Amino acid sequence: MALPAGFPYPLNQEVEIPLEQIIPNPNQPRRSMRKEPLETLTASMKAKGQLTSAKVRPLTEAERAALPGAWVMLVGGHRRRQAALLNGFKTLKCTVDDIAPEDTHYQALMDNDYEEMD
Repeated sequence: MALPAGFPYPLNQEVEIPLEQIIPNPNQPRRSMRKEPLETLTASMKAKGQLTSAKVRPLTEAERAALPGAWVMLVGGHRRRQAALLNGFKTLKCTVDDIAPEDTHYQALMDNDYEEMD
């Protein structure tokens, strides 16, 4: 996939990305978040910080045009993003993978392979 012009993040490295630049995947496999596990994760991240990076992909030029200010789409880590928001964090540790838009859903399924999803 060709990166959008001016893409500010390196690929395949953990980086801190401002939350306002990360959009959730509208087609993510997890349709809801159970309250108790989210509360547990939120408390853990507050006490220890974010221990595992989220997985994101660069937005296409068309997606960027439709979503000004955003650079990446979340592929894996929707609960981490939500816990970060609940904790008032400004950034999320992410690894930017070169994932084509048409492969996003498959990669999201693989990212959640070992987790029970609602």
